[in-house]
Amino acid sequence: MQLKMQKERKKVDKVVFDSEERAFWRQRRPGQPNALDEHIQKTEKKLKKCTLQGYRQQLERLRLSLKTKPWLKAMKASDTMVSWCEQFQDYDPFLAPSQPSNPWISDDTSLWTLNTDNVEVPTERRVKRWGLSVQELVRDPIGRQVLETFLESEFSSENIRFWMAIQDLKYSPNCQIECKAQKVHDEYLASGALAK
Repeated sequence: MQLKMQKERKKVDKVVFDSEERAFWRQRRPGQPNALDEHIQKTEKKLKKCTLQGYRQQLERLRLSLKTKPWLKAMKASDTMVSWCEQFQDYDPFLAPSQPSNPWISDDTSLWTLNTDNVEVPTERRVKRWGLSVQELVRDPIGRQVLETFLESEFSSENIRFWMAIQDLKYSPNCQIECKAQKVHDEYLASGALAK
């Protein structure tokens, strides 16, 4: 009988009846007392209290997702940054106390005197920092002098001089680049150059 009635209805009536039925079941959905309440699964998720084990599992899932996605190299970058910070923490005045005392706190300026660019004997801490990377050695003026002295004994001091000339060229103003590039070419790269 219902089938017969449904066939006889017009298309517009069918659409109205269908939407009324959906609204009826949306309001009186089984297992939910009120149509305005949240879905049961959502409230269950809120009720679950995360334990230490739950947080550890979530952390492991996130780490695994970082490792399995090749386009996301954040984990490797963060590991590199952490190891770099651990390596340099002894030389950071905010993290490690300076020896001798900090001149900004006390009136003792011996720290500045020991770390000037023209001191005869570098401090032990300064020499240890040179051992971290060649960049640290070359960045320090005394370290660069020590490296030049060593390279002269090995008959390859032109290597460090060439590198310093290139660094000077790299950070030069635009108006001086052509002149400095020609000077580097004539001194190091041209046939019959003095430092070749």
